[in-house]
Amino acid sequence: MPLEKKKAALYFEDEISSYKSNRTNKIREALQKSSACPTLTDVLSTTILNTLYHSLWIKEKQFVKILLLNCTR
Repeated sequence: MPLEKKKAALYFEDEISSYKSNRTNKIREALQKSSACPTLTDVLSTTILNTLYHSLWIKEKQFVKILLLNCTR
């Protein structure tokens, strides 16, 4: 994984774990702030974020990895 994506992953993990009460909005904010994947939030809607996070019951770090894997630049 390139260094830029590793830094972004750490940033996402910190942001996500800091705001557990409002996960979907904070994940979106973290994505918008990151230069690694600026347009990903345009692609992923709130419904998709909720489905990935809640319905699949995946852990936060796995969620971050899924987002980064789907990031195209």
